[in-house]
Amino acid sequence: MRLPALARTTHKWFALILAIQAVFWTLSGLYMTAVHIDIIHGDRLVRAQAPQPIALAGLVEPTHLAHLAPGLKAARLENQLGQPVYVVDADEGKALFDARSGEKLSPLGEGAARARAKALFAEDGDIVSAELLTKAPLEIQTRPVPIWRVEFEGAWRPTFYISPQTGELVSPPPRPVAHLRLRLDVPHHGLR
Repeated sequence: MRLPALARTTHKWFALILAIQAVFWTLSGLYMTAVHIDIIHGDRLVRAQAPQPIALAGLVEPTHLAHLAPGLKAARLENQLGQPVYVVDADEGKALFDARSGEKLSPLGEGAARARAKALFAEDGDIVSAELLTKAPLEIQTRPVPIWRVEFEGAWRPTFYISPQTGELVSPPPRPVAHLRLRLDVPHHGLR
């Protein structure tokens, strides 16, 4: 094959590959424009947690947390599953403590992760599976592992990622967007 013919053939294939990628970029851009950002982020799937007063009587003193978690940097008192807990950040990392007994609750087991995810899920679907991941999937690759992935039944198979250290929802479920990426480096427009 002569050089001009090879150049034309190569040029046509490159143009076809770039055109296909441009079509996917355009379609994903139209999707991002047409669909409300709360749906894309999955915010509608997370139940709004109304602040609940916590009775301080009978709780472990915050100063005692320094003995329970050496190198204590910060502690936050909150309700999880109707129980007062301390979410602690210390030299060894984050941890969860029962605010009444001081017992360390983390890392959470499968039952606790399922209960926490179910309490946060705003819809009626049942849990399909729960798995402790040691390698983060692409959609939350910057998050620390291990992490619980709890998947619910329903459209798009909503998935919650629960921290085994704190019981917190790590990332709202971006499932509709994950299906659009198609491994073609489609821009994700600043999604979490």
